[in-house]
Amino acid sequence: MPAHSDELPTRRGRLPLPAFLPDATFGTVRAADAGDVRAAGVRALVMNTFHLMQKPGSSTIQALGGLHAMAGWDGPIMTDSGGFQAYSLIRQNPKQGRLSDQGIVFQPEGAGRKFQLTPEKCIQLQLAYGADIVVCLDDCTHVDDSPAEQRASVRRTIRWAARCKQEFERQLTMRRMDGERPLLFAVVQGGGIAELRRECAEALLEIGFDGYGYGGWPLDSTGNLLTDMLALTRELIPAHLPLHALGVGHPEYVTACARMGYQMFDSALPPAMRVMDACTPLLPIRERRSFASLIAGFTPSTSRTIGISSPPCRSLLAATATPAHTIRLAICTICTQLAKPSSIAWRRSIISGL
Repeated sequence: MPAHSDELPTRRGRLPLPAFLPDATFGTVRAADAGDVRAAGVRALVMNTFHLMQKPGSSTIQALGGLHAMAGWDGPIMTDSGGFQAYSLIRQNPKQGRLSDQGIVFQPEGAGRKFQLTPEKCIQLQLAYGADIVVCLDDCTHVDDSPAEQRASVRRTIRWAARCKQEFERQLTMRRMDGERPLLFAVVQGGGIAELRRECAEALLEIGFDGYGYGGWPLDSTGNLLTDMLALTRELIPAHLPLHALGVGHPEYVTACARMGYQMFDSALPPAMRVMDACTPLLPIRERRSFASLIAGFTPSTSRTIGISSPPCRSLLAATATPAHTIRLAICTICTQLAKPSSIAWRRSIISGL
C-alpha cells in the first residue's frame, strides 16, 4: 500500500486515516443521534449540498448557526458538492433538470421551484454552512456512458474545478479566513477510460487542491467494483495527498480500496443493509445479499426457515433480539434505529483494522 499520512489536519482537529464518514444527508445520520455516532468511534460526517439547499434549506441552516450547531456535532464535516445527486436526478428524468457549462439547474419532483448549482454557488453554500472539507462541483458520469460524454465530463469538471478554487480563494479573503481554513477537494472524473482519468487528474493536480476524490459511479453494470480505474486514480494522485473513494461504503469494497491506498470512505446505508450489518457481520457478501432479500420478502412461511447466527456484538439490537425476531422487526422503523449504531461501529472497526 502506498505510503501516506495517517492523519488529515482540519480546523476542527486531526482526522485519523483511514476514515469512514457516515452520510448525514440532511444534517443528521438517519436513525442515529450524534451521541450514537460518537460512541461508534466516528470522527467525521459527510453531508450533501444538493440535499441541504432543498431541505432544511440554506436560510434555515444559517438561522440555526450552521451545520455543526444543527447536527450537534463538534468534529469535522465534509460537504459533497451535489454533482452526483444532480446527475442521478437528470439521468433518471431529463425533464427535471439540465446541465451546461454554466452549471446545473434542477427541479426535483414535488419541489415548488427550480434550484441552481454553479461552481461559484456551490462553494458559497458550503462555506456559509460551515463545512470543514469543501468539495468542488463536478460533472458526473456512469462508466457505460459514451467516450464523447466522458470527454465532455472531464473537460467540464476541470473548468468547474478551476472556477471553484478561484471562488474559494475569493471567499477566504472576503471572510478573512487567513488562519485555520476549510480544506478544498476536487473530484477526478473519466469513467472507465484510463486516458481521460489521467487527463483529469493531471489537470486538477496542476490547479492544486488539498485532497481529491474518485468521481463517478464506482461499480460497473454488473455491480462489480471498478478496481482498474480505482487503482489507476490512486496511482495518479501523489501518495501524500488524501484520496476519498466517494460513495464506497460496503466493507468488502472499502477493504479493497484501502489496500490500493484510499483513505476516506462514505455511504448512505439503506434500512435493509443496516439490519443486515447488525445480524450478519461475518457472512460473505453473497449470503449477506440473500439475507437482505429475505428481509425484503419476509412472510410467515419464510420465518420458519431462518437459521442465521453470528458472533455477538454490543449493540442493543444484538443484546435483545434473535435473528428471526430481528427480521420481523425489519418491517418496523424501530429496527433501523436499533441497528444503525451497530452498523456504523462495525464499519468503523473494519477500517480501524486496516
